[in-house]
Amino acid sequence: MTAVEARPAQRFWQDRVLGRMGRRKQPVIVPSDIPQVSQERPAWKDEAQALISKWGTQEPLSWDELMTPIYGSTGRNTLEKTDPAINIAGVPNEFRPVHLGDSREGSNANKSAMGAVNSNLDSMLGTLSYVRSIIHPYRKKPTLEGIANVISAAVMLSNYLVWRARNPLENGEIPTDIAGLVAVARGLSIPFDQIAMGEMMQKDYGSSVQVTSESIVESVKSFVGHVFNEDYLNKPGKKIACPAPRELIEKVAAVLLEAPDPGMEEAGKRLEHLGLSSSEISFNLYAFGKAVRRGSIERNIWKGLVVSADAENAEQIADHYKTLISEHVKNQLRVTNTALGRNVPTAFTASDIPELRIQASA
Repeated sequence: MTAVEARPAQRFWQDRVLGRMGRRKQPVIVPSDIPQVSQERPAWKDEAQALISKWGTQEPLSWDELMTPIYGSTGRNTLEKTDPAINIAGVPNEFRPVHLGDSREGSNANKSAMGAVNSNLDSMLGTLSYVRSIIHPYRKKPTLEGIANVISAAVMLSNYLVWRARNPLENGEIPTDIAGLVAVARGLSIPFDQIAMGEMMQKDYGSSVQVTSESIVESVKSFVGHVFNEDYLNKPGKKIACPAPRELIEKVAAVLLEAPDPGMEEAGKRLEHLGLSSSEISFNLYAFGKAVRRGSIERNIWKGLVVSADAENAEQIADHYKTLISEHVKNQLRVTNTALGRNVPTAFTASDIPELRIQASA
């Protein structure tokens, strides 16, 4: 048994230290005009807002607080969790077998969540295109890192709007097109996360994991082919799958890799109405998404990282990785809080820093 072993993790993130911050304008918040739907628990918005006790302050956030469930204006949480403790509005989640003629055949998928995405697809694609145009402009050739940065920003867009110190939205006020974009971006992030995990394990943990080349972002065909070849649309170990048809995945990939969506400019205006300027996307949201991505990746690596107790210098190896973990976590939390306009944390909780396990060989 080698001194350090790492088990595969499904999600992880990429690092970049926050540089200069964009100067924010004083935004004007325009309430969403999207109609509300009848929920099983009418007071769900109060419950959602109660989850974020540091809302509207400059107090630093812990990792657990950053990952608090965020809700769209219809009550659907952006993580698409169906557990009643998280699905506090009681929104419908109807799972049906997938019949799309690919590896997902027979697996169950959340058709209700797919319906929520379809109802806002045009504005969702416009928003994704606008974020892409700022973080990785279309004049540039797509790169793994550039597209990963766009997706990271999209994944954390709802969290950013709720947790930023100035002019935050309440939890439960996220427009449905943004909430839908977050759900789609989480699915898109999986192949990029797997690649970044391999790179990180090579660099920081001495692993020989093979890393996929830049070729997957050369075209829509190469990206979609990679997604299906690697079976990223099925949840490992479970008969749960992504409900998106191939045509939708190709349409989203085209916005990411080829050309702006026709609704891009209108989407930019909607984000401005929410108080999110292009400079804030370029600096703050960009840095926030990257730091959170890195943190999520490393936490999943560390969950599967085991130091063999019978290896030579086991204690020194463990101390090395514990120091590495601690330094990385502290940096990630400094970057995320700075990007949100919050104070830099000076203390860290036990839950902020994952445990590193030491165990004897079997």
